[in-house]
Amino acid sequence: MTSALIIILREVLEAMLIISLLLAASGNLGIQKRWICAAIFAGLFGAGIYAYFFDVITDAFEGVGQEITNATTLFVISGCLAVFNLYIVTQLYGSARILPYWTGLIALIGGIALAITREGAEISIYLSGYLLSPEPLQPVIIGSALGAGIGLSAGALIYYGLNSLKQRASLFTSCLVLLPVAAGMVSQGVNYLMQADIVPAQFPLWDSSSLVPEESVVGELLYALFSYEATPTPLQMILYLVTVALMVLGMFLVARMNNADKDDNISYA
Repeated sequence: MTSALIIILREVLEAMLIISLLLAASGNLGIQKRWICAAIFAGLFGAGIYAYFFDVITDAFEGVGQEITNATTLFVISGCLAVFNLYIVTQLYGSARILPYWTGLIALIGGIALAITREGAEISIYLSGYLLSPEPLQPVIIGSALGAGIGLSAGALIYYGLNSLKQRASLFTSCLVLLPVAAGMVSQGVNYLMQADIVPAQFPLWDSSSLVPEESVVGELLYALFSYEATPTPLQMILYLVTVALMVLGMFLVARMNNADKDDNISYA
């Protein structure tokens, strides 16, 4: 039961962190809820398709189809989060002309749908494995229900916590939290490519497993929230930092462009 609780909690929490951040931000940006519903249904549909064709995907690309699919999904989600993060900044600084509404909308729908697809498929595959197992199913169901409940509750706390802030503070907080989330997904994606031997394996920079083991409850929660890894490689850390740097640079450039527009308007007044 404990194993099922931790695994389902991790998967649900990974998805709920992204969904809660995007939901809170979209509400403050005036994006209609029907688009959120569309993204959720698309994600559930995608999860079903992914789980149904799991064996086909796994056998693709000479047996590394699952790793390539996971890496691609993570990279695309990270890109969606980066674009939506930039869209938030354009709204904060009144530079909507830089990224139009439809750009932010596509990034929002893509981020939510793909997050649900990925985590929902993994939950479905995990639970379906127990249906064919001779082991008792009741402890798995109870543990899974508890894990899902805790994950959903944590997502609700994040969502209502952000909504309790003033609009500008809520959007700014969402921007800051999206930075490590998006960068962590890039790091995860690189790890999958290493497992598929597409990217050469590297010696880790450090090993913090003695302090916080990845398989521990704290390690699982840190992995779900910020893609914690006890043995990160140099390439993972480089791409993590590059992702954060590019997102921060984008935010800075948007703010500068907005200030330049104000200066131009003042000079022509």
